[in-house]
Amino acid sequence: MKKIIPFILFGAGIILVSFAVFTLYFSRSEESPLDAELPASVAGHSLSSNVSGTAAIVEINRMHGKEFPLLSGAVGEYGSRTQVKIWVSGAEEDGSSFLVQMEEKIAEGRSPFTILGERTDGERVVYELEGLGQMHFYFQSLKYLIWLAVDEGISQQALKETLEFYP
Repeated sequence: MKKIIPFILFGAGIILVSFAVFTLYFSRSEESPLDAELPASVAGHSLSSNVSGTAAIVEINRMHGKEFPLLSGAVGEYGSRTQVKIWVSGAEEDGSSFLVQMEEKIAEGRSPFTILGERTDGERVVYELEGLGQMHFYFQSLKYLIWLAVDEGISQQALKETLEFYP
C-alpha cells in the first residue's frame, strides 16, 4: 500500500496541473478581443485595408488618448484614397455608455468636429458631424458603437448602407 501512494499523488498532481493549464488557456481566449465585422463594400467602394481585434482596439484607444474596456473592434478603410472609414468598438454592455460619453465630449466644443444634428433610424439616434474634410456619423448597434467618416458626395448612401449592415 505504501508503494502505491506516491503513484496516486503523482497522478493527482498531473491532473491538477492539466486542469490549471486548461483553465488558463480558455480563460485567456475568452478575454482576448474578438474581431468585429466590417462590410465588404460601402457606397461602391471596396474594403481596401482593415485591422481587427487587438490591433483595432489599440488604434481606437490611441486615437482617443485613453483606454476603453473594449472586447472587440475593427477599423476599415474603403476606396483608393479612403473615401469611407468605419470604426467599430464592441463593449461588454450595450455600448450606450460610450455613446453618451462621446456625445458629451463632442458637445464641449474642443473636438475638430462641428455638430450638424441628429436623426432617428428606427429607435436609435444617429449623430451627424462634419470635420477633417469629411462627414461623420456615429450610432449604436447593439453592443457596438459605430463611427463612419465619409466624403460628402457619398455620405447619404454610405450612411444608409452602414445602418443596414449594423442594425
